[in-house]
Amino acid sequence: MILIKHPVTGDSDTLRLERVAIRVDRFKLLKRRWRGKGEDGCDFGFELDEPLKHGDCCHRTETREYVIEQEPESVLEVDFAGHLFEGLHVAWSIGNLHMPMQSLASGVRVADDPAVRQLFAHLSVHYHEREAVFEPIRNSTEIGHSHSHAHHDGHEHSHGDGHGHSH
Repeated sequence: MILIKHPVTGDSDTLRLERVAIRVDRFKLLKRRWRGKGEDGCDFGFELDEPLKHGDCCHRTETREYVIEQEPESVLEVDFAGHLFEGLHVAWSIGNLHMPMQSLASGVRVADDPAVRQLFAHLSVHYHEREAVFEPIRNSTEIGHSHSHAHHDGHEHSHGDGHGHSH
């Protein structure tokens, strides 16, 4: 078994290596410790500082590179092209249900869930059913600027408000 502690960095396009997939579901990718197997049967153990993502190369040999391939799942997609207000309202409503959501160029993607379908029906939102890799936002730093303010009483408040300044 090969132990993986972090993704492999650097470009392999010029090396012309055989690409070997390590197929994994979204929930396993959220973990830092797990086991997986390449399509060629090679066993891997993962002890990570940060979770891996779809497309990450985690191991490279002279002839092969092992790449994480997240399994597609049933998702619902909503396109808001030209309808910013509706998009903001729907995104807020999804967040209010505490459902994970993926930002797309002109809309959002959510896991196919009865509560989301009910919400979309209630809001009269048109959506598309798809099988796709679902990569939801993992934390507020993925969508904007985040920082904290230390106050005189010793506690901190975190803000993901998107304004551009540093401390």
